Parts: sequence; C-alpha cells; structure tokens
Amino acid sequence: MINRRRSGARGTPAKVNATAGLEASEGVNSASVSDGSHESVHLCPNGTPVRLQEASYLFGYAAPEGYAVIGGDFNSLAPGDDEPADLARLPAHFRARYVDGDGKMDRRPIASLLQAGFVDLGAQHGDRRRTVPGAGFPLSEFVDFRSDYLLASAALTKQATVFSTIDCKEAGEASDHYPIYADFKMSKKTS
Repeated sequence: MINRRRSGARGTPAKVNATAGLEASEGVNSASVSDGSHESVHLCPNGTPVRLQEASYLFGYAAPEGYAVIGGDFNSLAPGDDEPADLARLPAHFRARYVDGDGKMDRRPIASLLQAGFVDLGAQHGDRRRTVPGAGFPLSEFVDFRSDYLLASAALTKQATVFSTIDCKEAGEASDHYPIYADFKMSKKTS
C-alpha cells in the first residue's frame, strides 16, 4: 500500500523534521518538505513479487535534483544488512514471505529502490538496527531484522543531519515495529 503525500501533508509513520528555513509540522508523525514529496509505504507482507511491483511505482520519486523521502514498512532486507540469525525459527509458511529461492532474505525490493537513485538514510548514518519485532511481540511472524526505512533522493540526503532507530523498551512494547526518524537541515530557496 502506498499513501501519496505532498509537501506539508500529515500522517507519515516515520518522523521527519525539516528545520532552519522550513518549519516542521507540529505532530510527531508528520513531515514538511518544501518543493518535495514524501510517501508513506507499507509494502505487501505476503511475498517479494508483489513488493517488487509496488517498489517500481516509487522509482520516479528518486529524481536526484528533487526533494523526496519515502518511509515506512518495506517488509524487506537491504543490501548490506546482516542475514537474520533467527530466520530458521520461522515456520515455512511465514519464512516463504521473506526469502529468495536459496532460502536467504530477499533484498531485491530495497536494492531496486537504491538502483533507482534513493539513498538508505539508516545505512548512510550507520544505523542498521532491527526495527522488528518490538520487544513486546516476541512470538510474531517476524525475525529480528530492519524492515522499516527512510529512503531519500540524493538532494535531500545531503540535508540529512540525523537518523536513528528508537529501540527503547517503551517503544518495543508499544508496537511490533520500532520507530525511526531523521532530521534535515534545510536552507531557504532563493528565487
């Protein structure tokens, strides 16, 4: 599912703050990016083929000169992330949602978005911590891996100052996903 949002819209699951020239929206789960867009996504949890198609609809937002950020639950592992150590504990009917033909986590959905020009802000800032499952959900259908991402266009990536996963106990008991956030230092555009 892809929720289309434009500049100043509210309701993205990941927190994005834009400061110094652009006011951040008041809500915790909001974004405001001038002359740009942000998309809230929840890619299909039931298999990579659908996720690949859904990811392809997002390629156009990766234009290097534009300001765009895509955030949410991608139900996928990124290239460079460690293979989950506990993958074998999942019953086959859950494991099949996430693995490729060799039984390894399928990384193609995130890889395709990176090939289109998006930058993985978590990887860029050295934060590849798991986002699922939250500590309060130990018997979920997830293994420990990073399922949630903020992917930004090249231009917006240059403005990113912070990225973090909030993996405290309270966050882990509040949701099956740990929240992620990024801060951006935006400069005013001159005409």
